[in-house]
Parts: sequence; structure tokens; C-alpha cells
Amino acid sequence: MSWFKMHLNLSLFFAWLLANFLALIAFALLGSGEITAGWITLLALAAIVMLGTEIWYLMQKRRSLFFLFLNLLSWVGFVILLSLENKAVKRATLENEVTAEKLELHLERTGEIREAEEPRLQPVTTKVEQVDDKPELRQCPACSKESLYWNNNVQLHECVNVACKRRFTEAELTLARQGKLKIPSEPRRTVSYRPGKHMDVICALCNTHFFSIETAREHRWQCNRTSRGEAIHWLPAMANELSHKQWDELVYLINERSTSESNLTFLPLVVREWLLPLMFIFVSSSTGIVISLGIGNPAPFWLLFTVVLVFSVEKWFFLYTRRYVAIGVFYRILLNLSMLSLLALLLWFGIQLFSRKLSFDPLSGSLLLLAELGFFVWLWTVVSRNSWRWPSMKLTVFCLVIMILVFAFAGVEPISSYKDLALTKLSSILWHK
Repeated sequence: MSWFKMHLNLSLFFAWLLANFLALIAFALLGSGEITAGWITLLALAAIVMLGTEIWYLMQKRRSLFFLFLNLLSWVGFVILLSLENKAVKRATLENEVTAEKLELHLERTGEIREAEEPRLQPVTTKVEQVDDKPELRQCPACSKESLYWNNNVQLHECVNVACKRRFTEAELTLARQGKLKIPSEPRRTVSYRPGKHMDVICALCNTHFFSIETAREHRWQCNRTSRGEAIHWLPAMANELSHKQWDELVYLINERSTSESNLTFLPLVVREWLLPLMFIFVSSSTGIVISLGIGNPAPFWLLFTVVLVFSVEKWFFLYTRRYVAIGVFYRILLNLSMLSLLALLLWFGIQLFSRKLSFDPLSGSLLLLAELGFFVWLWTVVSRNSWRWPSMKLTVFCLVIMILVFAFAGVEPISSYKDLALTKLSSILWHK
């Protein structure tokens, strides 16, 4: 969804293409000229897609919905819609100017700021260019020693004192220098997690340190760099010496909604992590089986199963694909093969639909073709996000071609029969010429 928000004009253009495609299918199915229920349904879907996308487009640009009347001007109105100025950018710029004031007010509410008659903090930017690149040590506000330097790898100020090893953002140092932020000499201990050990986690988006589970949970809903519903990623501080299992448990406790709100706290942590994804895969696969039995074609089941499996890995098990190299390689191969198979299915299904060779009605076939097209576009975005993994799509296609050629000339059926048929047709074409 973030891609569509960043490319509003392209999203509107793609919706316009999809709406016109639905309208063309509707007029192609009109046939004898009699108005049918399928014709009306496709036209209604085209209108819903176009109007819904235009409403979302205008709301994202903070423009009035009266611009919907530009549809009366046909393609001229559509061009005017694409040329509308995005007022949301100006509003976001104004909101960013008061980020430091919001941070100061939040610290006042949590009791971590001193009451002082000093002017309000001006907006602070944490750009790397504003930090001196010289390896000069600064005074650490925690241990009061000249041991603080700028770590360009993590974009934070880091203390080299072995007894301290604290990290600070530029905004935290500015508040501490002005006396508006109390930084304890030792990190606060957690309430119930690992007694005797320090807890120090960092928000990967705004580089803010948190020393308790309660403050980290509260930050999930107040981080200015996240949109509503977006997950926050956490990083362990250098002083944390936690194993993978302990870190996973800590992150789960932070991201958990509330201990009192959870109804599955009696289950082990591993069961709670795997229960929801497995239930989601089971329900979606069952739905695909019902649809496949209803139309007499196994395509909906395999389509839903593949999409749900990839979605579950991206949402719940992405950490395992990065931690273990073998799982990451297997996942990339699965993505490549799924995309190639879906492309082949899309081409075959489109040819069968427009040649009227399918066993079910044209309306169901058109809706299934549109679903396959939407899943293909989504899977394309997933593959592009995982393009850094090995093996690449080119290597996968090359290996598939080599395997097909080896199986075809080795006599493996049915590939060998397809090879003989292709060679026979090719020789007949060349012989006639």
C-alpha cells in the first residue's frame, strides 16, 4: 500500500486502465445486444473501481471531492485530475516543524523533563550532514566522560566507555545539553524481564532508546515516523547480551497489545506465534477448495494457497528467512517459481476465456482472470522487495530451461511428447516454405 501512496498518479492511471478493461470485457460479452446480468455486473465493477480510486486519490492529496464531477469531461477531466497539486505534502512539512515541541510535551507528561524557564526547543534535525565527521570525542551525558563519538554505521552517538556503552540521538544530546532531559547514569531496570540485567532497545525508525517495556509499548502509537497500522522494528543496544530466543521473547512482550487483553496467554510463546498463521492458511485453503469444487477447476485453490503462504511468510516469518540462509534461498526459489507459474496460468486462462473454451460462464471466468491479474501484480511487488536474495529470477529461468531440455531429450513424459510435437510442427512449417 505504501507504493500506491508514493505514486498517486500512477495508481489512478492503473485504476483507469482496469476500469476500461472491465468495460471492454462487458461489451465483448454483450454478444447479441441483449442486456444481461453479467454485463451490468461488469459495468458496475468498473464504476466502483474508478470512483473508489478517485475518492481515495483526492483524499490522499487533501483535495475536495467536488473534483469527481470532472468525470463529466471524459478524458479532459481525467487529465485535470492527474495534474492536481498534492496539498498533503505542504501539510506534512508544517507538521514536521513542530516535531521537537511534541517531543518536549511528551517528556513533560512522562516526568522526564525538568521544569525550567527556558525557551521552547527549536526544531532539531538529525541529518548526518549536520554532525561533524571528525573523530572528536564529546562529553557523554550519562557517564560525564569525554568518550562520546559519532558512529556513522548506526547513525547514533556512541559512548566508548566500557562501563557505559550508551547510545544517543542528536535530539537527545540537545535536550540534555539544555538541561531539559534527565539521563540516568545507569539504565533503568525492567519490571519483570531478566532480573539483574539492563534493558535497552532502540526504535529503528526514530533511533530513540527505551529502558522499559511500558515506555516502548507507548511509543508504538506515538512514533511520528510511522503511519497508522505500520509495525515498528526494534534494535538491540550494544550493551544487551541477549540470545536470539530471549530477544524474540522481549520483542513479543513489547509488541503484545496487553497482557490483560490477550486470551491466549496460557499457551506457550511458540504456539502463540504459529497458531494465527496456520489458522489463516487453513481457512484460506478451505475457501479455495470450496471455490474450486463449485466451478470445477483446481486453479482457485492453488492460487489462494500460494498467495496466502507468501503473505504469511512476509508478515509473520520474515525474520526466519533473514536469520537462516537456507530458508531464505528456499523462499526465493518459491517466489520465483510461483511468479512464473502464475504468469503461465494467467496467459493460458486468458486465451481459454477469450476463445470461449472454458466450462463455466463468462462472468465467473472474467472475475477469476481479474483476481489472477491482481495476485500477479502483488506477487511482483513481493519479488521486487526480495530482489537482494539469491538466486535471481534470471538464474531460475535459465535452470528451468536447462532442466526442460534435458528431460525432453531424455524421454521423460510428458515433456518428451511435447518436444516431438513441437519439432514436427516446426519441420512442417520449414518444409512447406
